[in-house]
Amino acid sequence: MTAGSKRYHESDWLGRIAFGHGRADAAAGLYAKLLNAEIDAAITSQPPFAIPKAYEWHVLREEPFVVLAPASLKARDPHKVLAQEPFIRLDRRVFAGRLIDDYLRKARIKPKDRYELDGLELIAVMVDRGLGVSLLPDWAPPWPEGLSLRKLALPNRSLVRRTGLLWNRASLRARLVRAFLEQAQYALKRRRHPPASGRHLNTAIAGYSRQSDEELA
Repeated sequence: MTAGSKRYHESDWLGRIAFGHGRADAAAGLYAKLLNAEIDAAITSQPPFAIPKAYEWHVLREEPFVVLAPASLKARDPHKVLAQEPFIRLDRRVFAGRLIDDYLRKARIKPKDRYELDGLELIAVMVDRGLGVSLLPDWAPPWPEGLSLRKLALPNRSLVRRTGLLWNRASLRARLVRAFLEQAQYALKRRRHPPASGRHLNTAIAGYSRQSDEELA
């Protein structure tokens, strides 16, 4: 199979799957679309509640939550920072915002809420401008450029945002979704451990092409 025909082949079978994707803070909307069968699968953050058994969930990435503060802030205790500084809260209507709210309540921290809004990058910029501190997942780059921030680890490291693939087990396109999942896992593995040469990548692509043919048969 030539490189050109492979590109066409991938777009052909991927085009058969209706995916939902976007910022992680759009997770609640994607989840609703999946339940309503408007999409076949969603790359989303894990819901903070039990997923129905009719759906399959696979984690692709875990991101610990950190206290985000301006670099000029000298305090080092993350809980004191959350309790004493003006707080920029992630919208509680989104999944990550609910996790944050639950953590604060369990830790008995009553933050001085100044803003509540949707958008991780926007909050990071506001923290950089000295408008307050926040509690956010330490998401994968890129971050907005030119920011001067401090990241304080929480005493409880179990608070994480899990991003993954969610789909209906009974979907007619479930086999294609699983094929996509395998390629997503491969891409993430390559990102963490780049191959020493292009030969490894070519071998993997050839194997992927054969697998895709089987999925579409």
